[in-house]
Amino acid sequence: KNNVVDVTNFILHELGQPLHAFDAAKITGGRIVVRTVADGTPFKTLDGVERKLSSEDLMICNSSEPMCIAGVLGGLDSGVTDDTTDIFLESAYFNPVSVRRRPSVTVYPPTLRSVTNAVPTRACRRML
Repeated sequence: KNNVVDVTNFILHELGQPLHAFDAAKITGGRIVVRTVADGTPFKTLDGVERKLSSEDLMICNSSEPMCIAGVLGGLDSGVTDDTTDIFLESAYFNPVSVRRRPSVTVYPPTLRSVTNAVPTRACRRML
């Protein structure tokens, strides 16, 4: 449905490194913060499901709210749409054990296998 997402999926399948594309205009405060959030924080994922986050979930956030469950699933409100004019690409390495142990997500997207078997950290820059 979106060429930017298609390119990130192509890179995932060709090189084994997941990328996540954010709509840059939706990054409040113009910065990315990796952190955890309080137990029970509501978060709607790309699949349209509203989840209750755990304090063990590592989150990719803007200056005011979560945008993505790190290494697992993006948020519905920060993704790339047809109206997106600028993107922010994330290429990261997350500890595979911590990614598989996410309490708030029990059904994982197909990309999770790639995240938990991702290329070494030194390759993240090459993907970008």
